[in-house]
Amino acid sequence: MPTNAIVPLTTVLSGVGIASVFYSASILAILRVPSIECHAVYMHRMKLTGGNDLNHPEQFGFAHCQATPFFIKTRDGEKLHAWHVLPIGLYQQNAKRLVTQDRNRGRDISKGLNFRLLKEDPEARLVIHTHGSSGALSAYCRTECYRSLSSTAPNKIHVLAFDYRGFGLSSGTPSEKGLIVDAQSVFRWATDVAGIAPERIVVFGQSMGSSVAIALARTLAVQKVSIAGLIITGSFPDVPTMLTEYRTFFGLRAFGLLAKFPSLKVFCTQGMRNQWPNLDRLVEVVRHSPAYHIEIFHAQDDPVVPWTLSNKFFEHAVGATKQKRMHQVEFNKEKESKTVLLGEGGWYVEWPTPNGVIRQEVPRYGVHDRIMMQPQIAMAVMRAFRSKDSAFAVDSKCVHSE
Repeated sequence: MPTNAIVPLTTVLSGVGIASVFYSASILAILRVPSIECHAVYMHRMKLTGGNDLNHPEQFGFAHCQATPFFIKTRDGEKLHAWHVLPIGLYQQNAKRLVTQDRNRGRDISKGLNFRLLKEDPEARLVIHTHGSSGALSAYCRTECYRSLSSTAPNKIHVLAFDYRGFGLSSGTPSEKGLIVDAQSVFRWATDVAGIAPERIVVFGQSMGSSVAIALARTLAVQKVSIAGLIITGSFPDVPTMLTEYRTFFGLRAFGLLAKFPSLKVFCTQGMRNQWPNLDRLVEVVRHSPAYHIEIFHAQDDPVVPWTLSNKFFEHAVGATKQKRMHQVEFNKEKESKTVLLGEGGWYVEWPTPNGVIRQEVPRYGVHDRIMMQPQIAMAVMRAFRSKDSAFAVDSKCVHSE
């Protein structure tokens, strides 16, 4: 081989050094520049609506007038675009009147039949869904999720989906504090305007939406407000951890270097404005809530967020129920004894406590998003509602509002 074809070692090392500097500078720009960090964490500019109109849910697979688009005002002046989705059984029994009514007159949802079917039924239940990052409330398989959530009680379980500030048609710019205000405002609309008691509400969050759901549940727990249940799937302990674990195409970790150098991780992430300390907040939910029903889901084949992170949520939640934390070996042994194997369906474990049940379920399949529309989630919703009322939906009848 000609000597001039041999690349000097110093040149190689120089190239590696330059690449390392460039990589580190890129990470710092993403994590330390507020506007770039905001887009990196939330990816809210990606509506992913396929050119369809969010004001016409029929374009996303709903029956005519099954879903009502409207806006919810937050306490700090933002306007959140939301959908109220009727369960299909209730829709079918009221279809003729629904399709002939004036469509959400003046966008005042309270004037419509859809709203009355929710508010005037004392047996109605509501799932508040907090979606993940990127895309509007209709992106990915979210609309299929809304339709499946009511499948175990198709006359009774309504869904309230909404876009956070800066997402979809909602005003504003996302931030951790802002999204928490958004969730609180939506919950307040459900209780104060729609008249749904907290014990008839399940909060269900997916991926980043799990962070929002946990934060909302934490606020309610501190206020001693008990909801029917909290369900999360595809969640992560906090944003710094998520950065080191997040997988992109072909399983690549864009910020994988941070996992190898903890000090670099701390240096790069300590100034982030969006931290989302989900584990700490879940612990507070357990410690402060007068009664709870918590279900933690994560698919084994999730290519984006490792399913093993759900173990941390379960362990911290269970640990918060005891004054003295169990030794790791003791905890693992007891967890194993409670685990139910489901073959190709995965496994689950339930941990009953004096104040409620904490459940972890790990289906073998479901990836990161599609797990939302699988029957395991619909059954979890039913378990949560029945934790407050064991007779719910046993013999439910549809309410006809004249």
